[in-house]
Amino acid sequence: GEGNAAAACEKGAVVEGELNRTLCAECRDAPCVFKWRNRCFEVAGFEISADEILERSLRERGLYGGDGGVTFGGGEPTLQHRELRGVWRSLRAEGISVAVETNASTAGFAELVGEDGLFICDLKCFSSAIHKRWTGAGNERILENLRLGAAECAAFRIRVPLVPGFNTDRLEMEEMAGFLAELRGIRGELDVEVLRMHHMGAAKYAALGLDYPMADVPEPSMELQNEFETILRAAGVTVENLKRRKEESESAGRGDVGETRMGCGMRVEEAVRRRV
Repeated sequence: GEGNAAAACEKGAVVEGELNRTLCAECRDAPCVFKWRNRCFEVAGFEISADEILERSLRERGLYGGDGGVTFGGGEPTLQHRELRGVWRSLRAEGISVAVETNASTAGFAELVGEDGLFICDLKCFSSAIHKRWTGAGNERILENLRLGAAECAAFRIRVPLVPGFNTDRLEMEEMAGFLAELRGIRGELDVEVLRMHHMGAAKYAALGLDYPMADVPEPSMELQNEFETILRAAGVTVENLKRRKEESESAGRGDVGETRMGCGMRVEEAVRRRV
């Protein structure tokens, strides 16, 4: 409750049930979590070394099965491409599969394309003007990195998140399909997944006292996804069916594929959430 939360904060950052996030951010040891173990708070980020990642992965490898491994996700892991490359090679030397989820927006992406693993890359839109309007930056480097990945990566997959009002008008969907057909021509074959936007992250914004900017954006319908997949197939692009892949995995007796997930930020920040 409110009183317990205030008592657990030695810095006085909780006043009348509200968290002073400026004071909270200045606290590096988080006694509310690690000393008092108050359930109103949690630390949502921590530092971990490459050696610790390797040790944990070796400890958990029995959970991976035949197809699992370590996945590095967002933030954006290629911002730390030097550190990532080192632990990547250590994992592969131990026979552990590696995947990286990336928006392909950094110069570091090009430094990693020769590594042995699966690159799972976003294509959010084709139009640089649309990309800049929504994100503040154009996507020219992203498109070039995806062309490079299609040519050089050992395993390569594109994921397209469908977001109404962003990349779902007919022209943009056709232009994305044309670009994916270009990548397929470079690679010979191309795995593409279409993902519908969801609001599962809204609770994280609320926990951090932030406004959720996508609150008024409706989730796309299955009909819209089918329309886009039809456009892709007309362009000669094969669409990966996630449900079918899961069913095939289960019928082969593999069940759910195990993995160790590592979320990578440009720097480690401790985010303390208020739950009172």
